[in-house]
Amino acid sequence: MNAVPPTPVPPLSLRPAVAADAEALVRSMPKEAADVLVAARFTPPRHAAINLLGRIEPAASREILERLAADAHPDLAAFARARLQAAAR
Repeated sequence: MNAVPPTPVPPLSLRPAVAADAEALVRSMPKEAADVLVAARFTPPRHAAINLLGRIEPAASREILERLAADAHPDLAAFARARLQAAAR
Protein backbone atom coordinates (compact mmCIF):
# COMPACT_ATOMS: atom_id res chain seq x y z
CA MET A 1 0.00 0.00 0.00
CA ASN A 2 1.27 3.48 -0.84
CA ALA A 3 0.10 5.58 2.05
CA VAL A 4 0.42 9.31 1.76
CA PRO A 5 2.21 10.73 4.80
CA PRO A 6 0.21 13.30 6.73
CA THR A 7 0.97 16.93 6.11
CA PRO A 8 2.68 18.35 9.19
CA VAL A 9 0.83 21.16 10.91
CA PRO A 10 3.14 24.05 11.75
CA PRO A 11 3.23 25.07 15.40
CA LEU A 12 1.40 28.16 16.58
CA SER A 13 4.54 30.25 16.25
CA LEU A 14 4.60 29.57 12.50
CA ARG A 15 0.97 30.48 11.84
CA PRO A 16 0.85 34.28 12.00
CA ALA A 17 -2.94 34.56 11.64
CA VAL A 18 -3.57 32.19 14.54
CA ALA A 19 -0.86 33.82 16.65
CA ALA A 20 -2.36 37.27 16.02
CA ASP A 21 -5.83 36.06 17.04
CA ALA A 22 -4.45 34.38 20.15
CA GLU A 23 -2.51 37.51 21.07
CA ALA A 24 -5.66 39.62 20.70
CA LEU A 25 -7.52 37.20 22.96
CA VAL A 26 -4.78 37.36 25.60
CA ARG A 27 -4.93 41.15 25.56
CA SER A 28 -8.74 41.49 25.55
CA MET A 29 -9.79 38.53 27.74
CA PRO A 30 -6.88 37.74 30.08
CA LYS A 31 -8.91 35.72 32.61
CA GLU A 32 -10.37 33.46 29.93
CA ALA A 33 -6.99 33.12 28.23
CA ALA A 34 -5.38 32.19 31.56
CA ASP A 35 -8.02 29.49 32.08
CA VAL A 36 -7.02 27.91 28.77
CA LEU A 37 -3.27 28.33 29.17
CA VAL A 38 -3.20 26.98 32.72
CA ALA A 39 -4.71 23.73 31.39
CA ALA A 40 -1.76 23.13 29.00
CA ARG A 41 -0.17 19.88 30.12
CA PHE A 42 1.41 18.42 26.99
CA THR A 43 4.56 19.77 25.37
CA PRO A 44 3.13 21.33 22.15
CA PRO A 45 0.47 23.42 23.93
CA ARG A 46 2.98 24.50 26.59
CA HIS A 47 5.45 25.58 23.92
CA ALA A 48 2.69 27.40 22.04
CA ALA A 49 1.77 29.24 25.25
CA ILE A 50 5.40 30.20 25.86
CA ASN A 51 5.77 31.41 22.25
CA LEU A 52 2.58 33.43 22.53
CA LEU A 53 3.38 35.02 25.88
CA GLY A 54 6.96 35.68 24.82
CA ARG A 55 5.63 38.00 22.11
CA ILE A 56 3.65 40.10 24.58
CA GLU A 57 5.30 42.47 27.03
CA PRO A 58 4.99 41.22 30.63
CA ALA A 59 3.05 44.28 31.77
CA ALA A 60 0.29 43.48 29.27
CA SER A 61 0.09 39.84 30.34
CA ARG A 62 0.75 40.24 34.07
CA GLU A 63 -2.60 38.78 35.16
CA ILE A 64 -2.02 35.68 33.04
CA LEU A 65 1.61 35.30 34.12
CA GLU A 66 0.64 35.50 37.80
CA ARG A 67 -1.99 32.79 37.31
CA LEU A 68 0.41 30.56 35.38
CA ALA A 69 3.14 31.04 37.99
CA ALA A 70 0.76 29.75 40.64
CA ASP A 71 -1.26 27.05 38.87
CA ALA A 72 0.35 25.88 35.61
CA HIS A 73 2.49 22.90 34.64
CA PRO A 74 5.98 23.33 36.20
CA ASP A 75 7.59 24.31 32.86
CA LEU A 76 4.98 26.96 32.15
CA ALA A 77 5.02 28.16 35.76
CA ALA A 78 8.80 28.59 35.64
CA PHE A 79 8.51 30.60 32.41
CA ALA A 80 5.83 32.82 33.96
CA ARG A 81 7.91 33.43 37.11
CA ALA A 82 10.94 34.33 34.98
CA ARG A 83 8.91 36.81 32.91
CA LEU A 84 7.49 38.40 36.06
CA GLN A 85 10.96 38.67 37.63
CA ALA A 86 12.40 40.21 34.47
CA ALA A 87 9.57 42.75 34.36
CA ALA A 88 10.22 43.71 37.99
CA ARG A 89 13.81 44.77 37.24
